[in-house]
Amino acid sequence: MTSGKATFALRHGRLDKGGRMLAREIAADAVLAREGGGWGLRGKVTQQGKSAGSLVQSLNIPVAADFSERLRLLKAGIPSLSASINGIPVKGDLSYQVAAPTPLAFRLDLPELPLAVLARSFPVKNLTIAKGSVSASVRGSGRGAGELRGDVTARVNSFQGAYEGKKMALDDLSTQAAVSFSAGKMAATGSLKAVGGIFAGKKVAASFDYRVADGLVTLNNGGCAVDRTIINFSEINGAIPKNISAKGESRIPITARFTGGQCRLDDSGVAGLSGNLNALLVSAVGSRRLEGEGTVSAPSLTYKGKGVGSLAARIVLAKGKGTVAVTGKVLGGDLNASANGDPFAAERKAVFTVNLAGVQGAGLPEVLGKGRPVQVSGGALAVTGTGDYSARDGLACRMAITGSDLALIGKNGRTLLTEGGLKLAGEWKDGNLFLQEGQIVVGKETAISLRGKIARAASADRDGEIALALSRVSLTSLFDAFANILPRSLQDATAAGNIAMDGKLRIKGKETAVTGEMTLEGGALEVPGQKLSISSINGAIPFSIDFGGKAAVKPPEKLSFSRGNYPRLLTVMQQPVNEKHLLTIGKIRFGTTEFAPTTLALRAANGLTEMTSLTSGIFQGALLGRAHLRYQGGVQYGADILVNDLSLREVCNSYPSIKGYLSGRVDGFVSLFGTEKGLNEIKGLVALWTRSSKNEKMLVSKEFLQKLAGKDIKGMFFQADRPFDRGEIGAYLEGGYLTFDTLAITLTNFLGIKDWSVSVAPVQNKINLDHLLTTIREAASRGKAATGSAPASSEKPAGSEFKWEE
Repeated sequence: MTSGKATFALRHGRLDKGGRMLAREIAADAVLAREGGGWGLRGKVTQQGKSAGSLVQSLNIPVAADFSERLRLLKAGIPSLSASINGIPVKGDLSYQVAAPTPLAFRLDLPELPLAVLARSFPVKNLTIAKGSVSASVRGSGRGAGELRGDVTARVNSFQGAYEGKKMALDDLSTQAAVSFSAGKMAATGSLKAVGGIFAGKKVAASFDYRVADGLVTLNNGGCAVDRTIINFSEINGAIPKNISAKGESRIPITARFTGGQCRLDDSGVAGLSGNLNALLVSAVGSRRLEGEGTVSAPSLTYKGKGVGSLAARIVLAKGKGTVAVTGKVLGGDLNASANGDPFAAERKAVFTVNLAGVQGAGLPEVLGKGRPVQVSGGALAVTGTGDYSARDGLACRMAITGSDLALIGKNGRTLLTEGGLKLAGEWKDGNLFLQEGQIVVGKETAISLRGKIARAASADRDGEIALALSRVSLTSLFDAFANILPRSLQDATAAGNIAMDGKLRIKGKETAVTGEMTLEGGALEVPGQKLSISSINGAIPFSIDFGGKAAVKPPEKLSFSRGNYPRLLTVMQQPVNEKHLLTIGKIRFGTTEFAPTTLALRAANGLTEMTSLTSGIFQGALLGRAHLRYQGGVQYGADILVNDLSLREVCNSYPSIKGYLSGRVDGFVSLFGTEKGLNEIKGLVALWTRSSKNEKMLVSKEFLQKLAGKDIKGMFFQADRPFDRGEIGAYLEGGYLTFDTLAITLTNFLGIKDWSVSVAPVQNKINLDHLLTTIREAASRGKAATGSAPASSEKPAGSEFKWEE
């Protein structure tokens, strides 16, 4: 054919599929005419006007083709394509050259557009989009429609939105893939990466490589991070499911395998995870089930960087039932557990059993960390449990924890307890923990029982009480059980009598408090190393400790002490107190000092334990007082004691080295406040003064005056005991020292002139409190009487520990 021309035209065209209108008002024009040595076709396909209601809203496709003289196709193409499909703009081009090695080449681009526009065509249930954009592109070539290769890229930027009401965001999500299609089969190899993600306040990131080929999907070198939880894997692969229908049933084979799995939270988790699943998903009218089996192994379990064991699981799936059997080693113990249920049942309920036996306590400090104040360091523990879980009712189970030959150590590695035992039996239901039977065995005789309930135990607003009880037991056995816990000063102590205890452990949210009372019968304590002896202890000691410190009430207001208000305070302290709990002590002896029978009135509530009244006697005088104890970031305590009508002569006569030095009656007060950290943390003040009575005048002996002078002087002043009209001590306690503001003995004559005075320089004189207590303990054996009633010592007088001012 050497000449000619053909014109083609289409107007008001419409394209439908499956009853849905894809495009309407399509117009097409084309002209075939002689061009050079051959023929050319030039044309365009467009959509006229706006096509509301159709999938394609706009269309512009220019078409060009070149033919030989005999109308054989040489090349064809779409130089530029643009369309709007459901509001989504698409651009691209296509070319086909018959003589080229790869005749077909094409490009398709999705320019960056708001995610909300794309979501109209591809909605996701419960997902709302507030911000973000998406873009994509496809580049390809090939011999024809049956053999293609190309690259696909897609990216989501700056996404913000919410899923099921939970806020989520993503800085960047991208994927790149090489895709091929040949002989009716498709293959793709690529990678996916998501960074800067946030979901429900937790940071999220993920990446992995993937391959789809020969009916298999393979993921490699993957990782996912959700806040502090990190999941990695070497490979996950599985067959692309294909539906097989026969005899009214649909069967979909499910095969999967994974290796090199790792999941960790900080330095705890599982490594070396591997497993497989071979199953069939069988569906029929009104029913679905899984049939098949699988395995999972976790050869390395770690907790805080320490190995704690290994696990292996076998899964068996049958009609109406799925079973998982787990075996392994955990902390040296053997684990056997199983669970079974129907994953497609309406109730979605699973029944399980757990049996963990032989957990070695010796390995716990390494796993849990050595910084804890008290830890299990020996013995064996076991856990058993049975129960069920359902989507409707949650977890319900019965469990028991037992321990034998348990040993406890302190923070410094010191052994606190041996031959301990533990028995706990309880139930978990509706989120509540019921402790039906509990017992903590300490030593051979001492056992503390526990029983109670904690509502909403796993939530932040947990609330409940655990009753504590110690049946009547000898103090001797109690001291033996806690021998290693006792302070060194009590290591050689011996005890007698009996003790019992009832109490409650109160748990509310993060706060924990314990209240109750201890009852003593015929109690006695001998501490030879401290020269302390206490006997005939009878009565009840209430206690209330709030370990959070927030609910503990404030201690009573400190008394305002002064010599002027002493008579008023004395009257108050002498008033009888009506308290439910009284503790009586028949005898207290410390060194050479012996106290009269002592009575304590006690009460406890709201995190505060109080001694509302102390009545005792010493050196012919009376001790009256009150005290308190509470927990506020540590143990805090305080005491206010009034001294009334104490005999100074009896004080001196009790210590051979100062016997006969002074006489007179003493009044005053002592106020103390301290913490659990020891003597160095005690603060307080001491004020004592002397007065004369009918039976005891204020006198200072000549021996004392000579000792103060530092040598034996025979002058008139030292020939007889001297009267004095002022004897006063004022001191404060801080940093482990008793520092004297005032320590004076003076005589003033009737003219108001000071006849003589003995005093120390204020503040410059102090005594170490620990040394003072040691001196009192050892006073009975430190020296001989320094009065005229005993032979004079041949030893030189001891040097004064005070800087005497006069």
